[in-house]
Amino acid sequence: MKEMMYRIAVMQPVDIDPAAIRKPKRRNVRISNDPQSVAARHRRERISEKIRILQRLVPGGVKMDTASMLDEAIRYVKFLKRQIRQLQSGSSNHQPPPVPTLSPSDWPPPPSVSASLFSPYSSPGSSKVVLFRDNNKNVFKNLRLSLILFSSRV
Repeated sequence: MKEMMYRIAVMQPVDIDPAAIRKPKRRNVRISNDPQSVAARHRRERISEKIRILQRLVPGGVKMDTASMLDEAIRYVKFLKRQIRQLQSGSSNHQPPPVPTLSPSDWPPPPSVSASLFSPYSSPGSSKVVLFRDNNKNVFKNLRLSLILFSSRV
């Protein structure tokens, strides 16, 4: 599952907006002029800025705490290194696994409201993310399907 998420992330353009990594403003805080404090604050600010940049680059990194995001960044870099090795080896027969194509007729029928309310695996209002390949454009899209769909079977 992670590998599929990485493959999708690799295909997306990387835009790092400078406004998105701008440090938050301090309010009503007295800032020390001690050289050691200034140096330590400057170091922490640089680290925080680099962490914010890394969060934008790692798939799903914005939604994680720093330690989890760094773990995910390590896995993502290892994945990218494997991809580079595969591409450099020149093996054209080693294709990535195909992503299943789903059409609306392949979707499961919507559950009834009463069944979804008492299901131990879902909660009302939760959603699933379904990945599919558009037959015309060959582009991955996210489609959020609500677990409680408009059901005429109620």
